[in-house]
Amino acid sequence: MKRSKRFFGFALSVALMCSLTTAFASQTASVDTTSADNDGIQRRATSFSFQLAANEMKQSSETYNIQDEDATLTITSMTWDFGAQELLVGWYNIDTGVDYFVRFTGGEVSDFDISSYRLPDGDYRVYVKNNGTRAVTGTIRYNVSQ
Repeated sequence: MKRSKRFFGFALSVALMCSLTTAFASQTASVDTTSADNDGIQRRATSFSFQLAANEMKQSSETYNIQDEDATLTITSMTWDFGAQELLVGWYNIDTGVDYFVRFTGGEVSDFDISSYRLPDGDYRVYVKNNGTRAVTGTIRYNVSQ
């Protein structure tokens, strides 16, 4: 009799565990497949490497038409070899030659947003400029959202 009670208790425990596992599995199976990329915002992800002498600049090959301050430049990561060297990163207006920038030192930057707030409408490129006295080598990875 003791064995049958133990067996019954064991069988009940196993049945209970199986039903909980099934309930858990069915609960985690429903996944929302809606993508954040369906929000109507155009995103372009790109990168470029740079090797810059003092006061030299490199621009992206992509041109972004900014209207009504509608863009954000997100630096996902940027590294350069001489961290004490100051770099300027931002928007370069290819029609007027005017640049709008943020200053960086320290050899690395990540997850930093540069808005197009107060930029005149026009065609822009992303650029990196060596604002120091020594040559630098590095890479920038970024996204532009419009």
